[in-house]
Amino acid sequence: MKTLESLFRRFGSPAEEMNESIYIHGTRADCITDMKHIRSEDERARRTISEMLEYIETLKEYRKTLFVRAQEICAASYRLQIKIKRSIDSWKNKKYYTVTLSKIYDEAAHMTPDNVIEETFDGKERAKALKRFEALRKEYPNTEAIKDINKKSWER
Repeated sequence: MKTLESLFRRFGSPAEEMNESIYIHGTRADCITDMKHIRSEDERARRTISEMLEYIETLKEYRKTLFVRAQEICAASYRLQIKIKRSIDSWKNKKYYTVTLSKIYDEAAHMTPDNVIEETFDGKERAKALKRFEALRKEYPNTEAIKDINKKSWER
């Protein structure tokens, strides 16, 4: 029987991801010419069916673990963070301002921040981006606000 532990192993060590490839080989029935070949094909089909049923049961167990993880994430405590960041596309020599409202989860949840709102403005729309940042600060008081819009040291 396949288990989740065996699926999430790579070279004998625990892995973060699984990658299973399943190959099914068979011969068309009208191309089989003797009973021995028919018996072997029937046995192969029976083994493949039982293997697929094992995979189905394991994937059902995997879905249950996904549900449990989703419940943990929904119950995890977080804080809100508003951020405006200036970035440069060096290739096109354009500036952008990104305004984000993010959920920052506690360390115990082992989660990456979740962007609730993410809006990008061109460099020419700097005033509009700052206005949106201030509007979010008013809408979400007592929220950490980060303003990262100064020129970097490597810029002229």
